[in-house]
Amino acid sequence: MYLPAEYGRLKVKFDEDLTLDSSLKLAMLFQLPRSNVDRLRRVSLVETPGITLLEILEDRDIINMYDVTNLQKALIGIRHNKTNDTLLVPYQERVRKHPLFEEHRTEELQLDEEEEEQTTYETEQEGSYTEGGSSVVTGEPVQRYRNPSLEQMIGTEGGTISVAGVKLSVPGDALTENRVIAVEVVRDADMDLPGEDNRSRITPLIKLGPLKLEFKKPVRVTIPHCAVIPEVHRHSVIVYSGKQSENNKDRVFWTRESSASLPPRLDEETVEVSLTCLSFLSISLDISEFKRKHILRVVSFVDGITNPEEDIIITCCLCRDNDEELMSLIEDHKSMLGLGNYTTHQIERSSSDVSEKLEMYLELNKDSAYFIPEESSKHFDIDHACEASRVSHQFRLQKKEDTCVDTTILDAKLTVRHGDTSTESLLQAQVRSLFMSTETKNYLRKKPNVKQYEDLKLKIASQLDKDHCEELCEYFGLASDVRESILRAGDVGMELVTILDERELIMPRKMIALYEGLTAINLNEIAREITEYTASLNKSGEQPKQEQKTVPTKPSKVKILMEEGFTKTNVIQALKLSQGQVNLSRKILQVIDGHKEQIQAQEPRVFYKEHFFRELGGDLILLEAGITLMLPPGCLLKNRIINLSVITGLDPSELPGTGSRLCQIVKCGPEEIRLQEPALLRIPHCGYLGTKSPRVTIYGGQSEGGIDWKDRADCEYKVKDHYFELEMKKLGMFCITIEDKTGIQKHMRALPLINKISSHTDDLIITLWLFNSDDVEHQCLLQEETIQHGKIQLAEHSSFSLEPERSSISAQISVPSEHVLTVVDSDTQEIDHEHLWTQTRHKVEFRLKNQGHDGNIALTVSAKSLLQNNPFCNFEINMEMENLLSPSFTPSSGGSLIPVGRQIPTAMVDSFDTMKKRLPSMIDKDTAAHIGAILGLPEDLTSTIRRSKTPGMLLLDKLVEKTVISAVKVSPLERVLMNNGNVDEAELIQTYRKENVVVSGLSPGLSE
Repeated sequence: MYLPAEYGRLKVKFDEDLTLDSSLKLAMLFQLPRSNVDRLRRVSLVETPGITLLEILEDRDIINMYDVTNLQKALIGIRHNKTNDTLLVPYQERVRKHPLFEEHRTEELQLDEEEEEQTTYETEQEGSYTEGGSSVVTGEPVQRYRNPSLEQMIGTEGGTISVAGVKLSVPGDALTENRVIAVEVVRDADMDLPGEDNRSRITPLIKLGPLKLEFKKPVRVTIPHCAVIPEVHRHSVIVYSGKQSENNKDRVFWTRESSASLPPRLDEETVEVSLTCLSFLSISLDISEFKRKHILRVVSFVDGITNPEEDIIITCCLCRDNDEELMSLIEDHKSMLGLGNYTTHQIERSSSDVSEKLEMYLELNKDSAYFIPEESSKHFDIDHACEASRVSHQFRLQKKEDTCVDTTILDAKLTVRHGDTSTESLLQAQVRSLFMSTETKNYLRKKPNVKQYEDLKLKIASQLDKDHCEELCEYFGLASDVRESILRAGDVGMELVTILDERELIMPRKMIALYEGLTAINLNEIAREITEYTASLNKSGEQPKQEQKTVPTKPSKVKILMEEGFTKTNVIQALKLSQGQVNLSRKILQVIDGHKEQIQAQEPRVFYKEHFFRELGGDLILLEAGITLMLPPGCLLKNRIINLSVITGLDPSELPGTGSRLCQIVKCGPEEIRLQEPALLRIPHCGYLGTKSPRVTIYGGQSEGGIDWKDRADCEYKVKDHYFELEMKKLGMFCITIEDKTGIQKHMRALPLINKISSHTDDLIITLWLFNSDDVEHQCLLQEETIQHGKIQLAEHSSFSLEPERSSISAQISVPSEHVLTVVDSDTQEIDHEHLWTQTRHKVEFRLKNQGHDGNIALTVSAKSLLQNNPFCNFEINMEMENLLSPSFTPSSGGSLIPVGRQIPTAMVDSFDTMKKRLPSMIDKDTAAHIGAILGLPEDLTSTIRRSKTPGMLLLDKLVEKTVISAVKVSPLERVLMNNGNVDEAELIQTYRKENVVVSGLSPGLSE
């Protein structure tokens, strides 16, 4: 006898006798892992699974070519005596005589199912087993969702939790004791989400628990996102943290987190956020238009049937293109059989796209023995489908009359489509391979070995009395009828735990909700049982830690300025004022340190737009500035986000060349992009050129680490009547000057303003601005003067033309002699003609000494050239002194970061002082020191606060002194108090904010 050939024939005949149902029963007896069971189910859709089962048993050394006795025992256990008697018994008798039999005998296995200590769902009568309230056996559609979640014990040495691509990293010494921490990815959030437009969300909702757990050091959360962001370093994200309402667990209060001290880190695939307190997290992209790309896996399952007349239920799912997510999906549908391999469907959407529907359509072969009695298509909101990370729908197939299913092939086609994009999947299987016994179906629904979990439930239930159960029912928000049934039960604790388990509010690896509920009602000893249980699970499933590679990164702007000797608090505030410009921030900080006497801390209006372009190109128009960037087809190698902006607020010393400037400085980005075809940039100018075509110099600048200007001789240009047209193959910053102004006129505007005063004896300062006739320049000037410096516009602007011939220009102010106002210095000032040509704006100031005049003011401000008889601007001003009075106005000093002209109402200042008097009495010394540390006060200062007799008052004084809080900036303190559990103190600040709407409603640059 040639044994290998004999063994091969045995396997073939065994495979012919074995069905999927028999294979799964054998897998149950041999206690094969879930992955092997899934493999059998997949194979059964295309062929009988017998040979695959034998290969698995061989790999696990349960049988081999010489010894199949373990398989014999298993066949007897599932009552397949015929297969055993006709195939295995004769084969084994012949093999026993082989000389190598004793050498290759396998270990005898105990296959008595009664000895297994696995806990199963209660087996009910056939046809009545329910899952989620719907009958499976009778063919009712079942849809179950389970959010990916993981609980883990984290000690004082720190650790990492990873689930569904989300990673929470806790550093060492962040916790003072061992705590159970949970990470949950909420697929379908049944709550109001933050932000004006949910389509700007780029991550799923994340829940980190226990909620409100605080850390001594920041922890990092890494979340995968779905946005296509080629130039990630140019964009930022908005992070919202959510706290549950005490009265309604389904309600979440959202707060936009400040990114000043712990800025989020964005890359092409993930967002990394720093936290000091666990909460809900929602993240949006902070740009008006961006591209989102989603790749979804299309996965289908079919439920087994117990008789030929039963309906077939096909479940079609869409999940993220992620192996971990796919495994979670398979686990959630483990009671079903997989239908073929998954396919992928790609969705690309702009944030400005109108929301559309994603359609899932099932079509049967025309010769099929089944038909679809209900809707054959299902529509999902495409934004929901992308953000929920998983959606599914079930289709019911009914058997046609007078058809036989024994030889029928299930042949269907699933189509997923949106717009012009579609993906097709073929779903095929032999109907007879779907037959299962009730015993096998119950085995597939069997929970994993959770004896430890069951023991924990019994232990907890035995310690809960009626009052405890009533409080926990309230905590979990159970309906009144469910509460009554629990409280009427003989064993209230066991009844409550059973209901929580059935509703999946607790599960073997999801006990954080019960842990929080027990601690909420002060059952800390029972909660500690859950802590020990979770720790034991982590220990048993512990994996070796992977060595993390550190990637060198560029120093942050905060670090660059701090290395120059500036304090962190001032650096952060200066960066806010300068909108992230390092050079301007440095100048602001130098003013604070007394290196310079004055500076205009400008907050220029942002003229910026960006758009996602495909290879076909398109136009990007900055409407307010009249600037257009035209990208021809083929100019981009791949899809890119292109931005266009106007650069304002630069110091004249930072500008290139000595020629005349007739237009704004424009920046196109990203700067490193080289175009395959030339792009056109049109920039409006304020010149009148006539028939002359002037010589133009184009300077290009790189903004990294200061502006480095170079002559862009590679750019072709055309000078049109109203705009310059540049042709370029590399994006960047552009400054255009005209070297010869002969025969050209420059259109300009004049605008008079006056300062506000706090008393009738304050001096009046009349400012006359002469600037380019450009809407961008006009709007920026108004913002700086009226909003930042608190000035009042005296009249509408006047337009004039500046001649190229050099001539003497002067500005003059005239004050009636009867006024008690005298001009300090001179009433006439000379204006540099050349300066008007080379710069975009020029300022003339007149100071008037006030001797107590409190009536009407009548002034005349004019400017003229000696070449003109009439002044090119003449403003006759009449106004009441009362209109200039602002009692609470206090000019900012060089040592303050508050912009000049910030006006805080007296009532608001008084209200802030009242709050400062009431709040300290509510804060003890430990809380005050803790809050000071969180808000960045030095360690020696927090120690002083702790030793002080009035720690609360000292804390507030130091926070005001360090500009951490002010009358218009109270949210940092409010947020820390709320996170620290000082609810009453936080509500006092909230009341202040409500009474002083100006706190959150000041003009740009003044609000928080």
